[in-house]
Amino acid sequence: MSSYRPREVASALQRKGFDRDKTHHFMFWLVVNGKRTTIRTRYSHSDRQIEGGRIGQMSKQMKLSKHQFEDFVDCRLTGEAYAEMLIHAGEVVG
Repeated sequence: MSSYRPREVASALQRKGFDRDKTHHFMFWLVVNGKRTTIRTRYSHSDRQIEGGRIGQMSKQMKLSKHQFEDFVDCRLTGEAYAEMLIHAGEVVG
């Protein structure tokens, strides 16, 4: 199972279309064609590593499998391909 530093995940999310809100957690909202969607994910300020259960939670929030989440963070899944996948699945409006 993979393990990521929070900064690594945040960077991947922001490069691939997510906007960050800094609240009591780091909250990320997907933006497609200039509009904020309902797809969001988050992690806590106290998270030192994102692994195991947290990867499972984030991948579910992002409508991805754990493997797809790893592909997303490791840059094997582009932001454009991710958005198209969600549009095709009816999760967001293109």
